[in-house]
Amino acid sequence: MNVGDAPMKKIAEGSALLRKFALYEVSGTVIKEVTRSETETTGSVSTPDLAHKLAPNMSLPVKGKIKSKTTRYQVIHLKDGDGNRSVVELVNFLVPCTEGDEVSVWGVKEGAWFAARNQSTRRSYRKLFGAVSALYPFAAHLGLAALLAVPLWNNMAASKPGDTGFAIFAALITFVIAGFLILIPMAIVAFVRGILVMRRVPET
Repeated sequence: MNVGDAPMKKIAEGSALLRKFALYEVSGTVIKEVTRSETETTGSVSTPDLAHKLAPNMSLPVKGKIKSKTTRYQVIHLKDGDGNRSVVELVNFLVPCTEGDEVSVWGVKEGAWFAARNQSTRRSYRKLFGAVSALYPFAAHLGLAALLAVPLWNNMAASKPGDTGFAIFAALITFVIAGFLILIPMAIVAFVRGILVMRRVPET
């Protein structure tokens, strides 16, 4: 996601649960819009070797699992009143628009767009997860996980003193456990931050 020649315009700033943020806007007339999808398929299927050898011409049951994931991309080319052009790239966040529509997008940083409005159709679009992920306290999560892992590691390492390999293994395990323990509280913080920032997006 990026912005081309036209600079982003800061329209608001503040703090949400101890996290400072700035809200940016990019607006203009749509001169081109491209939407595409990419599907990634993973997994495998197989037929039991013995059954296939005994009855190669028969329809046999197939084992395995196939998973597919579709990612949708949208690229909107905008031109503002001064003739400056900008390109907004969205991922899994589509804003229905056509050439000539007036469109505005908002985010807390370049590329982290989580709200948009087609001024021509007067329809607004929101992606709360976009705001939540942009405001997730990753640094705090890692720091708290490390602090919480220390006493857990001490208890585990004490069971086998002098075993360096076990000490390293215990450090990794305790850090992962600690990370999971504080995942929900950190997610709640990010969710609340996202809601608070989303409220600063203009309605019109």
